[in-house]
Formats: sequence, structure tokens, C-alpha cells
Amino acid sequence: MLARDDPERAQHELDGRVWESPEGTFHLQHWYELRAIVERQIYLGELAGAGERVDAALKGLARSLLLRVQVVRTEVRWLRGRVALLEGQDALAAKMARLVEHEQAPFGHVWGALLRAGVRAASGDKAGAAAALEAVIAAAEKPPMPLCAAMARRRR
Repeated sequence: MLARDDPERAQHELDGRVWESPEGTFHLQHWYELRAIVERQIYLGELAGAGERVDAALKGLARSLLLRVQVVRTEVRWLRGRVALLEGQDALAAKMARLVEHEQAPFGHVWGALLRAGVRAASGDKAGAAAALEAVIAAAEKPPMPLCAAMARRRR
């Protein structure tokens, strides 16, 4: 619903969830719900508690062993890095960029480079941010990841 610029509908769909998990467990559905909630917060610019929400979920994710799944682990770090960047926690965002890139997945290289570009832009390094965005464009055209390439072109 965010792609349709309808965050209210996105919240309505989140509120209408019907699946209830057993007490004290963490399932993939929890991760998808958390991701939807935080993506909505990012979209609206309402970041209060977003970083803490992701950090708290990491404990449940670790217990569930879902962090052993590369795509989940990479998405968690990508989301945490974006929230950190928006909260002005550049060191944490840079750490998440390194961890995302370390995954050796094509999308990880793209997401990591986007985070690095954000960190450089936040620190005032416009030339470094532009160079990182050029790396995003090159990397995003390989898998292909056209939306990330388009976003990088727009920001550069």
C-alpha cells in the first residue's frame, strides 16, 4: 500500500492481521509484520521507536534461528541500517552497510552501497556519496535491481 501512497490502508491491513502465534515464539510472520511497520514509519517520517523495535526483534529472530537464512539476515541489517541513518546514527549505519555487503549476495552489494552513500552524504562528503551512488547504479544493473538503480540515479 505504500507504493500506492496509502499509508492509512497499510496500517489498516496491519491492524487486521488474523494469525496468532504461540506465546514466546518468533516466526517469519513476525519479521514480515515488523518490516511492514518500520517501512511505514520510514515512509511517514515517524521514526520514534523504530530502531528500538528492530533491535528488540533481533533477539526473537536469533532465538528462532531465522537469522541463519541469508535473505532474512540481510533484510534485517538493511532495515536497521536505514533506520540508523535516518536517526543520525552514522556509525551504526556504516556497520550495517559492511555486514550487508559481507553477505556476498548481489542485493547485499547494492543495499550496502546505498547505505554507504547515505553515510557519506550525512557526513557532508558529497563526492564520496556520488561515487557510492555510481557504484549502486553499476551493481544494481547486474542482478538486475532497476528500482535501486533508478533511486541512485535520482539521488546523485
